[in-house]
Amino acid sequence: MNFFSKEWLYIGAAAAIAVLAVYRLASLKRRKLLKQFASARLLPQLAGNFSEAKFFVKRALFLAGVIFVFIAMARPQWGYRWEETKTRGIDIIFAIDTSKSMLAEDVTPNRLERAKLAVMDLVNALKGDKIGIVAFSGQAFLQCPLTLDYDAFRLSLDALDTDIIKRGGTNIAAAIAESEVAFADTSNKKTIVLISDGEELEASALAKAEECAKRGVTIYTLGVGGVKGRQIPIRDARGKLTYVKDEFGNAVTSKLNEEVLEKIAKATGGFYEPLSANGMDLIYEEGLKKIPQHEMSARMKQLAIERFQIPLLIAIILLALEPLIGTRKFFVRAGFGGKAALLALVAALSSAFPEDARADGADGGDAPERKAFNEGVDAYEKRDFVGAKEKFTEAIRLDEELKIHPKSFYNMAASDYRAARDAFAKARPASEFKNLDRRILAQTVQTAQNSAALLREGLDLLKREQDAAKQAEGKGEEAVKAAIQNSPLRDKQFQERLKQGISQCEAAEKSADDAQKSVSENLGAIAAATASLESSIKSLNSALAIDPDYAKAKKNLATAKSAQKNLNSETDILQNALSAFTDQNGDVRASVENLKKIKEELKKLLRDDQNQNQQNQNQQNQQNQDQQNQNQQNQDQNQQQNQSGQNQSQEQQQDRQNQNQAQQQNQQQNQQDRQQQDQQSQQDKEQNKDGQKTDSEKGKDNQKQDASKGSDNREQKSDADSRQNDNGDQNKDEQAADTGAPRDEKNADNSKDEKARQGEEGRERREEQAAPADNRQLRQAEAGTEDKDGKAGENYRKAAGAMSRAEARQLLDALKADEKSLPHSGFGEQRRRYEEKTYKDW
Repeated sequence: MNFFSKEWLYIGAAAAIAVLAVYRLASLKRRKLLKQFASARLLPQLAGNFSEAKFFVKRALFLAGVIFVFIAMARPQWGYRWEETKTRGIDIIFAIDTSKSMLAEDVTPNRLERAKLAVMDLVNALKGDKIGIVAFSGQAFLQCPLTLDYDAFRLSLDALDTDIIKRGGTNIAAAIAESEVAFADTSNKKTIVLISDGEELEASALAKAEECAKRGVTIYTLGVGGVKGRQIPIRDARGKLTYVKDEFGNAVTSKLNEEVLEKIAKATGGFYEPLSANGMDLIYEEGLKKIPQHEMSARMKQLAIERFQIPLLIAIILLALEPLIGTRKFFVRAGFGGKAALLALVAALSSAFPEDARADGADGGDAPERKAFNEGVDAYEKRDFVGAKEKFTEAIRLDEELKIHPKSFYNMAASDYRAARDAFAKARPASEFKNLDRRILAQTVQTAQNSAALLREGLDLLKREQDAAKQAEGKGEEAVKAAIQNSPLRDKQFQERLKQGISQCEAAEKSADDAQKSVSENLGAIAAATASLESSIKSLNSALAIDPDYAKAKKNLATAKSAQKNLNSETDILQNALSAFTDQNGDVRASVENLKKIKEELKKLLRDDQNQNQQNQNQQNQQNQDQQNQNQQNQDQNQQQNQSGQNQSQEQQQDRQNQNQAQQQNQQQNQQDRQQQDQQSQQDKEQNKDGQKTDSEKGKDNQKQDASKGSDNREQKSDADSRQNDNGDQNKDEQAADTGAPRDEKNADNSKDEKARQGEEGRERREEQAAPADNRQLRQAEAGTEDKDGKAGENYRKAAGAMSRAEARQLLDALKADEKSLPHSGFGEQRRRYEEKTYKDW
């Protein structure tokens, strides 16, 4: 047996090894996942119906099918058959010029090598034609006779060079004659393809062509070289490069003579083409291909018999059988785990209490307990088990003779039992919750890994899109849009993958969110069923306590206890699952958060119009939110400023209130002083009426008293004048300080003012002495009032913070000093005052 394409056998062996490696990796991963799913102790129970032998057979069938496919592709052959083969075609002689002029390098690499390459291209297109070679220069030589052996023809073509014929020159007529000799033993259509530069040194080529045309020979000519010509390079005896020279020692320039070649072709019914990129192709398509073909020979050929059908059929059968074989065992031993236990429990609950409850209470009557009993039976039949239990309880309360107590307890047990069955029907098998935390964590981690790989691919495409858009920025906005539109990120298949990845992320998130809720709900259903079942057992025990021979109660009590045992087992599994899920909740939550971040990044890579509009809407909403936040901040600032203004207004109002209070206090004090003065004046008048003293003594005493009081009044008046002129003097002093007036001038002005005041005081004193006693007393009273007013004004000035004249002078002296500080009584050291953080400089 032989194989026509043995390379497929090696490829098949490599494919078989690859399949075995994949099987090995899949088996290791399967075992790893099983270890994550359940402990080694529970695996045999969980996989009790899995058949390793059938699983191995499935893999073996697939591997054998693959191997037989590659064997069929290798085309096995054994046995032979004989077959007659006939060939049809034409006879073609390639007459190739091998003169020295063919060494010119006006075509690459030179004329002769270029002609040989053109012939090789044409031979590759021929099918079933006989071909031969005639080489010529000064004379012609049959290099390769007509043959169907193209390999031998190629060897003869490669052997051509300019030294194959010793005689130089270009004798086209000899080449045509030699080609006719090669055609002598055939009756097929005769064709010559003449390849030369056309520099015929003999003038008989055209006449020879006309003679061949009469004998049915067609000549197609192919010109090699350039019309401008090129010198002919050769090597001398010492290998030195030189050029062919004529008898006068001049270098010979060889040119393409298209005229001669064109005349030869037309004379025989052919045509001329220059040797260009498609010159030989035109000769084949327009000339050789259109020549009628004739049957050239017929012979018996031994052919191998193909046997690929056999391995191909075997491969098809094996690959078709592989999916038909399952992995479950043919016979599985009954067990008590998983869904089987759940179905058994449901069946047990469904088969309990098969007797009709109404049959136990049909002989009712009109007694209240019988009526309540039968109402409970009706509610039971309507599946209102809570209402039925209430009615049976009422019947027990009303039955003082204990006649229907056993039946009532029995039917209460039946109601609780049916309620337990309904609650348990809502629960899922506890085995589904084993290792739920690991499965959810593995699912989220796997989904996150797949989504992360997709995200990396998308980010790479996004970078390419951004680079394309940046390159197109200089070409205008339309170019940028076109670059973005043609981005590979917008590929439909990739966008579908993105959507699938997002859907998988959302599904994994939902699974993680629903897992713990599902466990809790399942646990609640089991707990409800357990409570109802315990109540049913309690009612059955009560029925048997009253009637120990109650057969139906005994039978169903055993069933209820068995169901309770199974329910406790389910509860333990669910509790463990919930506890494990709670322990792993941190890792699951972290994985889900990572999954959410990846999902959001994947959504950013979506490029459908709806997603783009959504992104634009989100950006607009974000801008509106930012604007609202800015407006809220501005409003808060305005409110703060308004509040600050209100606080200042309140402070100013408080200052005004303090000033008004001070003024009121001063007025009250002045009023009290006036009252005291009036009392004093009244006493003086009484003394004057008594006449205890002489008028002269009284005048002297009064003058002395008036003088002292006048001096006091004058001092008080001067103080009042100083208080009234404090602000004016202060402004004047500041103005003087600003204008730079000398301090001596100010002192002079002050001395003048002092002299004027002394003169005024003297005049006032003399007027007081000359005035009558009553006038003097009145003046004294007014002076006392002025004194009180001056003290009140001084207090008001201090409360308002106004400076006196002396303080103003102190201020001017301080401003002219180097330290520029304000010594002000009551504020401590001036420098420390500015250093205090609470000091306000306005």
